[in-house]
Amino acid sequence: MKDERPYLVINSLWVNEEKIMVGCTDNKRWESDLKKGYSGADAYTFVYVVKRKNEKGDFISLDEIGIHLHPTDPLRNLAIEAIPRLLEIIWEIINQNMDFEQADALYFGMSILNKKKK
Repeated sequence: MKDERPYLVINSLWVNEEKIMVGCTDNKRWESDLKKGYSGADAYTFVYVVKRKNEKGDFISLDEIGIHLHPTDPLRNLAIEAIPRLLEIIWEIINQNMDFEQADALYFGMSILNKKKK
C-alpha cells in the first residue's frame, strides 16, 4: 500500500543583497504543478521564512515567518514543524555565501519533513 503522508517541498527561494527567503508547498501541490508542465514554483507556497540585513549590512536575528493556512488546515502543524529546518537552510546559504543560482540548484525541489516509509 502506498504511503500517503504529506511532506513539504521547497518551491520558493529568493537570495539577494538585502534578504533571503525560503518557502515550501506540500508534495501534492508540487506534484500537480509538475504534471501540468510547470516548474513547481507556481504551487502555493504556504510556509516561508525570511532573513533581512540591517543598515550595517548584517543579517539581523529577527526572522519573518509566514504561514498561510487556516488554523484548522491539517497541513498547518507540518508547516510549523518545518520552520526550524527552513531557518537552518537560510543560515547554510549565508554561511556558505551562496548566490541565488547556487541556492536554487541545491535547495529548489528538496523534500523536507518527508517521513515516508521506504
